[in-house]
Amino acid sequence: LPISSLSSENLLVPTPTNLLWLLFSGLLSGMSILPGISGSLVFLITGTYHTVISAVSHFNFLILAAAIGGKLIGLITVAKVLEYFLKRWHSRTLYAILGIMLGSVLHIFPPITASFSGIQILFFIGFGATCSYFVSKKSAS
Repeated sequence: LPISSLSSENLLVPTPTNLLWLLFSGLLSGMSILPGISGSLVFLITGTYHTVISAVSHFNFLILAAAIGGKLIGLITVAKVLEYFLKRWHSRTLYAILGIMLGSVLHIFPPITASFSGIQILFFIGFGATCSYFVSKKSAS
């Protein structure tokens, strides 16, 4: 997909490429089943948020069908993958979800992120991964 041609105005025209992009964005927004990730955030990141909002206000059912269809497929897929990971690596998966939740706090409170440098953030990620490893190793024993 040529990303440069995908703007909010261009996405309002329901071409096959635009509908596939909206379907893909919807698939990604299925990650909203995880704490700390919202569907709106994913639509913002993929550049389809304004298109979806405009489609809601103008009752453009074709665009809404692509976004909602992708969202439903994404939710089911993420739920199945999460179920697999929880059955196979229960504590590690829970710690990963906890890490996502704690990481999202930095986006909720922007003044916190302004005070951290990249090195400090990498340190915290490493520290969290190390703690997760030792706790999951201890619980497996």
